[in-house]
Amino acid sequence: MANREYIRMIQRLSTDEKRNLFCIEAVFNEAHKRNWRAAKSNLARAKQQYKDVVLPYWKDERDKHDRFQDLQLRAKARSFQNANRKYVHRKKAPRIDSSSLNPSNGSRKTGSMKETLFTRSAGAVDKETMSVRNSLLSGPLDLEQDLEEAATVNEEELNGQVNTHEQIVSKLGEAFEKLYTTEWQAAFQEIKKTQTGRQNQMREREMTKCLKEIVLKAFNICKDESVRQMQQLEQACQCVIQTGELKNVNDFKVKESAYTDFLVDYRKHMADLSITRIQNIFSYNHLDKILDKYSLKRVAKSPITAYAKKCAEVSWWLVVQRPPMFVLPGDEDAEFDTQLYKEYKKGGKFKVIEFIIWPALLDKEGGIVISKGIAQG
Repeated sequence: MANREYIRMIQRLSTDEKRNLFCIEAVFNEAHKRNWRAAKSNLARAKQQYKDVVLPYWKDERDKHDRFQDLQLRAKARSFQNANRKYVHRKKAPRIDSSSLNPSNGSRKTGSMKETLFTRSAGAVDKETMSVRNSLLSGPLDLEQDLEEAATVNEEELNGQVNTHEQIVSKLGEAFEKLYTTEWQAAFQEIKKTQTGRQNQMREREMTKCLKEIVLKAFNICKDESVRQMQQLEQACQCVIQTGELKNVNDFKVKESAYTDFLVDYRKHMADLSITRIQNIFSYNHLDKILDKYSLKRVAKSPITAYAKKCAEVSWWLVVQRPPMFVLPGDEDAEFDTQLYKEYKKGGKFKVIEFIIWPALLDKEGGIVISKGIAQG
């Protein structure tokens, strides 16, 4: 009899835990929309559910509940680890469709980059989480069971459902190259047109320098925003978990945790929600300053503006990866490395870099080259 009551208690705790997790996820989505009133209402409801349902059982079964929750987290972590080992030697992904990443009118299709990078829908992630949880809750629960058995993954079902990290990196490398061959070329031709009839016309080197400065600035802005966003996410999680409310978030210090990678993966799959905001920040706060240096003006629907927005979008997807990908600025007057750069204009053997047209892309800072840059020797 006591064993049946214990199993029922565990099942009720797991149901309440789902509600709290859904409320917390709703808070994050609503925070993006700045709907603080609805977020506060959801937090109050979650806090009331926690007090009314969880606490009465928690007092008597605290130790057993902690061990059960730790088993769930370890099993989930082990499943991700086994999946990553399985896909280390997977073949390179096919090339992306240029029409989905680079529309002819220069505008961004909502979710097009996300659909390209992730083939599995968001609901599939929830089903995987539910399957692991349900497998742990089915039948009489033995908290001392072997973690290796609890973390077993059906890898045959996992194959083909989601792109591996190597495939995503490869697709982003192709998107970065497409940015140069499409938006960069259109912006370069637009700058050439603006120089017609001017007395002091820009040289080709100055034009390419302007466009290179835009993509590097976009990447640096996205990198700083990514670090700041992750810090706020960790602080918000600690705040909600400890207090049940989203108040005084900055009072919580970021602590090292083995489960931070779950937040990174969550942010990666929700990264498209930040793209429009990142593009606006870059366009209105930084793009004008760069163009002013070269006596250029920003026009709303010009190829230069479309290029700048695409730089911000692609850069954001680069920095939200785990680990973040890296755009190499490069050093002019350095030795021309054919492993890093392609030649801009053919003219014999290149020994020293005269100027860089397009930066190289690495899988991480100090990592391997995913996409070569363009330089003139």
